[in-house]
Amino acid sequence: MGKHVEVKAPTPKTDSERQLMSNALKKNTNLQSMVDLDRTRINAIIDVAWKQDVPKGTRLIREGDLEADYFYIVQSGLFSISIADQKDGKTLPSIGPGGSFGELALIYFAPRAATVEATEQASVWVIDRGNFKQILAKSADELEQENLKLLDKVR
Repeated sequence: MGKHVEVKAPTPKTDSERQLMSNALKKNTNLQSMVDLDRTRINAIIDVAWKQDVPKGTRLIREGDLEADYFYIVQSGLFSISIADQKDGKTLPSIGPGGSFGELALIYFAPRAATVEATEQASVWVIDRGNFKQILAKSADELEQENLKLLDKVR
């Protein structure tokens, strides 16, 4: 019934990329207010992310869209945020490297609140809804047990 959400294999990450992603998650106030983003959860989110190049002019999120399937962390480039019926003329801040967006619609199954478009060539880390919600829903203990099981398989 629901549409298939594309989930790509995780992309290998450098230490500096992992640090950028970790900092982005820690400074996302919406996430911080909803869940305890401990190191285990942060690492689990980073582990499943894949890197995607975004050509200038690409809309990653369209305001009002009900298909909220991905959370994004900006690695490079710049994204503009626009809201159709914004009458006060305020310009919204852009999202640059180390910023993140898309979490509210994933968590609340709400329509997308704004349009987010690349204003220059960019690259983002993408986390799909299924993994995102599963990681946030798990307790730290469960994640730790899973990680220990994975480590046991490593020679």
